[in-house]
Amino acid sequence: MDERYLSETWWNLTSPVKNFRCSDPLALRARGPVQGQTMKDLTYLDKFRMEIPEACIAGKGVLDLRYNGVFDLDINGVETHVIAGRGRGWEHVSVSCKDRTPTWEEMDTVKRMFFEDDEVVMQLHVARKDHINFFEHCLHMWKPLGTLRKIPLPPKDLV
Repeated sequence: MDERYLSETWWNLTSPVKNFRCSDPLALRARGPVQGQTMKDLTYLDKFRMEIPEACIAGKGVLDLRYNGVFDLDINGVETHVIAGRGRGWEHVSVSCKDRTPTWEEMDTVKRMFFEDDEVVMQLHVARKDHINFFEHCLHMWKPLGTLRKIPLPPKDLV
């Protein structure tokens, strides 16, 4: 059986059956739709969806598969692993490739697959003291929900 890799930001899975450890995955805490949400309904990607082990969702409420999931995608011939979720006031997508960090083009493709064209999402470079890196080849996109929904942008002529 081929070994699967998942972003160790949320859990470590060395194969679909053994050595599974779940560590409070943000994506799996969502308990249903958030008013005014704009992340795409991810059920259109169901054929690429991986099963989430019960141990990871037990006791966390109902998992709304429209906005949460683990997906194995082929992006321009590159095996790309995506974890998407909504919870704790954020929509979040983590993107990883097995042997290297995703490129700008791959991140842009995932952004367009998981978010609407008119949505703004961000990648963050936090203060060094707050940086956590569980998986070397994983990048993240974030979008705030609720009162923080609109991400401030510089003037268009500067971006």
